[in-house]
Amino acid sequence: LENDLKALHLVHYNVVDTAVLFKSDEGRKHSLKRLSAVLLKRQIQTNASSGHCSEEDAAAALLLALGRARLGAGFQMQDKAGRKNLFSLTSRLKREPVDEQPGFLKHNNGPIVCIGPNEWIKEHIATQSTVNALECSNISSSAVKAITSYLRQSGRRSSVLWSKLSMCTDDISEAEMKTKIDEIITNVTMVAPRSTVMLLMFQVGYS
Repeated sequence: LENDLKALHLVHYNVVDTAVLFKSDEGRKHSLKRLSAVLLKRQIQTNASSGHCSEEDAAAALLLALGRARLGAGFQMQDKAGRKNLFSLTSRLKREPVDEQPGFLKHNNGPIVCIGPNEWIKEHIATQSTVNALECSNISSSAVKAITSYLRQSGRRSSVLWSKLSMCTDDISEAEMKTKIDEIITNVTMVAPRSTVMLLMFQVGYS
């Protein structure tokens, strides 16, 4: 809002400016467009020829401010240098003395597993030689069965399993999609030990 207020020759003492609110520790300011795309997964200011839509910008700024108020300082932009890769972090923890490892590793020293599309695997574990990676291009692939195999109590159960399953809605009806998802969730919950911590996330229209 700094430039806007200057242009209008206004001074306002009760302002929540997202550029200031989400400023990095190094003092870097992020544009509203960037903040919206990364933190809200919402594209704004897409039509350069027609300029900004004031209503669209205001709605994005409000959602960002509310998100920060509810979630605190953790709701912020992350510099690449500050990001922590789940697989590199877990690999490092597995090398620590057993007594110093978190519970999910202390009681299960199985492999770290990543199952998903090839490009997604390359992005997350390209340099992680200690991770078992299996390509699974879509939710209908036979590779999906590997998820339940790595979660079974018997055999070499994984200590951490991260999977991304994609589905093309052009090739399958909504009813078939729901049935397939229910089938996978049922199989996973039936074979995984009761102590298994699971996080399931569903997202439509975002790759």
